[in-house]
Amino acid sequence: MMIEYLRGQLLSIEDSRVVLDVGGVGYGLDVPQSTLDCLGEAEGEVSLHVSMVVREDAIMLYGFATPAEKAIFEAFRDVSGIGPRTVIDILSTMSIGDLLSAIQIGNIGVLTSVKGIGPKKAERLMLEMKDRVLRLLPLIHAAGEGARPGEKGIGMSGGAAEPDLFQDAVAALQALGFKPAAASRSVAAALRSLDDKAVSVEELIRIVLQSGKKAQ
Repeated sequence: MMIEYLRGQLLSIEDSRVVLDVGGVGYGLDVPQSTLDCLGEAEGEVSLHVSMVVREDAIMLYGFATPAEKAIFEAFRDVSGIGPRTVIDILSTMSIGDLLSAIQIGNIGVLTSVKGIGPKKAERLMLEMKDRVLRLLPLIHAAGEGARPGEKGIGMSGGAAEPDLFQDAVAALQALGFKPAAASRSVAAALRSLDDKAVSVEELIRIVLQSGKKAQ
């Protein structure tokens, strides 16, 4: 049995760990600072998206305010030498957009600002995650990176109608550091080059990045 989601009364917050009372059972979860910031404003019941890590000697629960945070955690936690605790520290140090942008452009300095990540670990993380970043961007946008617990994100799929495709690609590029106007121009140019060929958000973002038209 896997625990994917919990809703209950917030019993305590201590450092990066919270306890939720769900039907009389107290669940302890490690959470990033971004989630703590959301919980600090919460009243009554709170909800967390949960990732469960099973080890020989323990079952660990990690909680997140948004599906996007959980998706990043699960994508990064298995990188050699990184692990769940380090991913929590990463999410506590920077936004999802800054993280994905740093990996895409190879900014090792951003990653080494995180406790426990030196140059070698940062290089390994870049190497293993670079090809996955484009696949994560549509998921992050669909989940709504900035949504609070209980809020709805923006639905999206690779087969979206063109207006949605355009808007989703622009939003994903902004998460990578593009300025809004530059993102719009780049996506429009990429769509024109496709000559009405069907394309997913991921493929469209890849075309834009390959064109080198990143905002200055």
